[in-house]
Order: sequence, then structure tokens, then C-alpha cells
Amino acid sequence: MPRGKEIGEFATQATSIRVTGVGDERSVEVSSEGTVSGQMNGTVLITVVFSGPNERGRYTDNSIGYLDSGAAEGSGSGVYWLSSTGVWETRGVVQLDSGQTVIAEGQVKLAERSWTGKLYELE
Repeated sequence: MPRGKEIGEFATQATSIRVTGVGDERSVEVSSEGTVSGQMNGTVLITVVFSGPNERGRYTDNSIGYLDSGAAEGSGSGVYWLSSTGVWETRGVVQLDSGQTVIAEGQVKLAERSWTGKLYELE
């Protein structure tokens, strides 16, 4: 996936997790809160749904950021894949209500219930 200049980082912690289904029909819905830094500096709330088996699948997300520059909303989608025991790598695109499109690359650590990563401008 093309990416441009790094514009920030994100770090979130799960506040609730709901699992439905098993195998290919599994969905994991995670609500999280955390921070963003860089061009978008502030607090973020996000709900993401991971769909598919443990090895790889897709996700969708909706978020709202309470930023130094004001509130911002976004929705996105992407893919995840198992990189090591209990760790998913993620890559996706987020469309912000400002019209900006951002690429998000990150890592979910299941035991820590965390999702951290970097944000990039779309080239």
C-alpha cells in the first residue's frame, strides 16, 4: 500500500471486547480509547470490528478524536494478519470528516489489549 509522509502516531487500550462466532465467521468488536500525536494531537475513541479467523482477516472502524484543533470523526477499513503468537499487524485507510485520507499501520497485542501504530498521508 502506498504511503506518504508520517504525520503521527496512535496508541489505544481496549475498554471492552465482544467475540461472536468462530473460525471464518468470527467477529471481534473492540472499543478502545487512547491518544494520537503529531498533526492530530489529542484523545481518540474508536470501535473496530475484526472479521475472520485468527490468522488473517479484515476490519472496519469508526472513531472520534477530541483534538487540540477540535473534534474530528473518521471511518476506515483494512486488513490484519497474525505476525507472531498473540500479535496482529494491521494496515488500513481512514477517511476523516475533513476530507483527508490517512493510512494507518499498526500492531494489535492481544494479551495487552493494545493497538498502536503510525499514521501517514496518502500519496
